[in-house]
Amino acid sequence: MKNLFVSVGIVLTAGLSFAQTNQLNLQKYWKLRNDFREKYVKIGPAQGESLPAGALLPNDCVDTYDVPQDGTPFSGTKYGEMRWGDGMIFHGHYLGLLATEYRLLKNNGQDVTGVLNELFYALNVVNRLDLRAEPEQDFFYGLNLEENLNGYFLREDVPEDFAKNNWLQTEMRMGCTNSVFYKNNNIGKLNEINQWGESYSKGNSYQNVPSQDQLSSLFVGFSLIHKLVDPTEFVQPPGSEFGFNIVDETKAIVNRMMTFMESHNWQLIDVNGWPVNNMSGDLALAAYPLYHAALRITGNYYDNDFVRKLNGFNLQDIIFCITGFGIDNDNPDEREDACDEINLLDFGQQTAYEYLGFGVPAGPMNNQDNSVFQLWQMSSNINSEIDFSHSIWDPDGAADVLDFMDDFNDDGKIEALPTPYSEIRWSKEQGNHYSYTVFFNLGVASGRWSSSVANAWATSTGNHELSLINSIIRGETPTLPSTYYASFLHNMEFTGPYNLEGISGNSTATKAAPNGWSTDYRWISDPTNPNAGEPGIYNGMDYMLFHNLYYLNYPNLVPPFKQVDSCFCGIPPTYTSQANTTSEQQAKDDLLAKLPYVPVCTKNVFEPTFNMINNIFDVKPHFSNYSAMSIFPTKFQTENATVTATGDVNVKTRFKICSAKTLTIQTGGRMDIEKASTTVGYNSKIDNSGDVVVKTGTTLTVEALGKLILRPGSKLIIEHDAKVIIEEGAFIEYYGGASIIMHEPTSQLRLASTIKVM
Repeated sequence: MKNLFVSVGIVLTAGLSFAQTNQLNLQKYWKLRNDFREKYVKIGPAQGESLPAGALLPNDCVDTYDVPQDGTPFSGTKYGEMRWGDGMIFHGHYLGLLATEYRLLKNNGQDVTGVLNELFYALNVVNRLDLRAEPEQDFFYGLNLEENLNGYFLREDVPEDFAKNNWLQTEMRMGCTNSVFYKNNNIGKLNEINQWGESYSKGNSYQNVPSQDQLSSLFVGFSLIHKLVDPTEFVQPPGSEFGFNIVDETKAIVNRMMTFMESHNWQLIDVNGWPVNNMSGDLALAAYPLYHAALRITGNYYDNDFVRKLNGFNLQDIIFCITGFGIDNDNPDEREDACDEINLLDFGQQTAYEYLGFGVPAGPMNNQDNSVFQLWQMSSNINSEIDFSHSIWDPDGAADVLDFMDDFNDDGKIEALPTPYSEIRWSKEQGNHYSYTVFFNLGVASGRWSSSVANAWATSTGNHELSLINSIIRGETPTLPSTYYASFLHNMEFTGPYNLEGISGNSTATKAAPNGWSTDYRWISDPTNPNAGEPGIYNGMDYMLFHNLYYLNYPNLVPPFKQVDSCFCGIPPTYTSQANTTSEQQAKDDLLAKLPYVPVCTKNVFEPTFNMINNIFDVKPHFSNYSAMSIFPTKFQTENATVTATGDVNVKTRFKICSAKTLTIQTGGRMDIEKASTTVGYNSKIDNSGDVVVKTGTTLTVEALGKLILRPGSKLIIEHDAKVIIEEGAFIEYYGGASIIMHEPTSQLRLASTIKVM
């Protein structure tokens, strides 16, 4: 250890020059990524964790709720609501985001520990939802099922009070959870009934089961992991009781799902032995691309036989009849009408309605492996192999996008297939834009589509994300020029994607992000209706994944991929439309109360102290377990702040002092950089009269025109394996009586200019 009183000069070379727009896009990426880890997901192994919320809804949750029929508005404090939506659809995108970020960081020589730990828990979510699916869904049927890791999964498991327990103390004060597993719309969780006959508070849903859209999105995510993650990556996060190889675990998950599907006659069968209640469980047409995706990922072959009985088959009627769960109310007349339509099953002397009653009877004939429905289906009039549909999936057939859409839009069936396969219904909703997304997902996951075929689908659906994914999976060049894809990234504002509304009676006021960034997931929305997403401030995964795909497809056109911490401040959204009635004014006021929650400017980390740190203050992640996982969301100082003689700032995550701002450390004050890194931004400074300690494994960087001022009696202590980097144009201002103490031989002081002795 020694005191350093001499000038040290080391010249750093400048990197290549890149287009400003690409650099701004990278800043937007890390702004969204930072918020995502703090506001939209809690990374970890427990129930609800590592499942990203799709949107935040300010002021949509209250602490009391008056029954709306009487016309009296609610009274009470407003809170925020977190919405999870179709969990496994978004989870497929999340897996893709993590796989692409891993590859880009790895390619640029960056640390991948944090993203691998995040990917570990994201994959573990799929196992967790698989393991618990049978006992959770058995709640509706009483079959006494045990946990089973068999490929059948829940959509999500976000529990009661998950939002409240984890985000109540944030700006929006999250009081309500809205997921398929649990939801409530008031913080008191009143059980009163609203005008739609629904309880304000609900537990697990009968619809919390797999479907084609969930499967197809997951298989795209699995495909990106298989393509982009090194096969040697074994991960065991700190504190975890187990670890696994990322690629091998992905193969195991895909194999379990495929084994479940092929062993259940290429159908998604619920725990009660009947088709899943979402009417999207018949995989006869989807089996061919799923088979090829799984073959590429796992190397395994699967039984590709299937049987179908089509005479009188109406899946909607079957589901309505089974339990009434296929509709939002349990209307006996509707159920009996549906049962009358399916008396093709043999129920002995009873009608279907009499046999099934209100609820499926428990017993040996009503479970996934032995069911009335499956036995009936086996006496089929179709006995075939899944490649019967190859003509619509292989490149030549798939390229005819508009012909396929016209064919499908007629009745949800594919007449281009030979009889009797043309009688198999692809989807319950013909002409539905989202049905095209499912088809596109499966085609890309199969790995059999060329870039031109994927581009034809992208042009017709507006889903250019899948076109870029297809190029990654196949190692091909995208069809359209790079500038076309880049334009989507350039056109998103720094505030990120959002679409908020204020409501009063029949009046609505709305404000949304421009240029198409106004839906919860841009690439699965109908481009003819860019505001189609449910209201909220969105997590930005659609931008982030698209950004990474652009980077991977055009590596020579973009700056190096590394974390960039931008002290951004965007333009606040405004709403100036005239209100002509009292109701319209109330809707406008409701909207205006929500707009300030749009993330316009970086939050000041020292805000709670009024920028005077008199005690111990930890600059840390929102979730304390992140540091151990090497996940370090950035915190920002956006106002001048002072660490007094009794103050102690402990930095436990990435920390940046923003442009032209000063952190003053008075005599007796202290700053310990304990984790990650601290950056003194452009033209900003640390003015130190106390102690600054750069702990082992951390870095202090001073950017251009920044200063590190060491006044008389102050200390800069650089411990073993710690670094202080003074970039070109920045400097240390050193006064007599100050000390720079280095723990040799592994501490580093890197200078692009000389120490300025005062």
